[in-house]
Amino acid sequence: MSSLKGERSPPITCPELLQNIVNPLFPVDLNGTSLPAVHLNPDEVPIVVNEEVLDAAKRLIEKKTLGPDGIPNIALKVAARTAPDMSAQVFTACLREGEFPEQWKVQKPILIPKAGKPLGDPSSYRPICLVNTIGKLFERVIYNRLLAVAEGGPRQSRRLLLSRVVSSVLLYAAPVWATALNNKVNCRKLGMAYRLSALRVCSAYRTTSGEAACVLAGMLPIDILAKESRRLYDKTYAAGESSAFRRQLARWESIEWWQQRWDESQTGRWTYRIIPDIRRWFERNHGELSYELTQFLSGDGGYRVYLHRFGHDESPCCPRCGNVAENADACHI
Repeated sequence: MSSLKGERSPPITCPELLQNIVNPLFPVDLNGTSLPAVHLNPDEVPIVVNEEVLDAAKRLIEKKTLGPDGIPNIALKVAARTAPDMSAQVFTACLREGEFPEQWKVQKPILIPKAGKPLGDPSSYRPICLVNTIGKLFERVIYNRLLAVAEGGPRQSRRLLLSRVVSSVLLYAAPVWATALNNKVNCRKLGMAYRLSALRVCSAYRTTSGEAACVLAGMLPIDILAKESRRLYDKTYAAGESSAFRRQLARWESIEWWQQRWDESQTGRWTYRIIPDIRRWFERNHGELSYELTQFLSGDGGYRVYLHRFGHDESPCCPRCGNVAENADACHI
């Protein structure tokens, strides 16, 4: 909660004004919407082991404001280390019965005023809710289990290998039609399909530019690959040299053209700041992209500037820094 320190706004003492602010921020579901019942087989739910409790407790931040139960995180961490089996048994019972105790769902709402906003307007506040500490521990156990299922999938190297199937289909008989890519319409249509493949390889948001996606994924642009294929098909290209040398020369020229295009591109400039040298990035033998790393390298992701741009956040500013825009630059550099 250190980010909340600073000049305190005067508290709102008028009950009616407070109610007018809270009601839009925390609407009541008058329809009583309920989730469909899920029938669980308790025997299919693995028991929560002590290591899961200890790992969840280890990730609790000690210096956090107390929730409604008044239990400090440090006290819960000590209790978990001392007798993890007790929490493990309770959590196992909750999972097998499909229950999240109502008392653990109780939250303490806090309204954080936004700088320079009128105090009576609901949009002038950023609401947060402090939950019971034991509920946070159970949430972490559930989160770790969900993450084990949701994470994974093919690594980037595997995704790149799979993307070559797409490339092979797109480049079928490329030496014959490669010159048709001099027409910008043809080039754009082919690039649209190829861009989707590049986005999947590097796990980027669909708003990431095609140029940046190809660089991050380490995939030569499709039109450059098509022209490379045509050069290799031409018997007069590097005549008298071995096939290996011809392929190496053609690839060297392709990367040079790619670099020139990357230098002159008007999109993906944040990525260009980080990866200006395509050859070094393309020919590296280490490191793979993750979903989070791609967000940073592309600048598209869970940053407030990005979210505000699409109407998912009211302000592009960082809540810690005041009027500073929260983007990949501000967050990491």
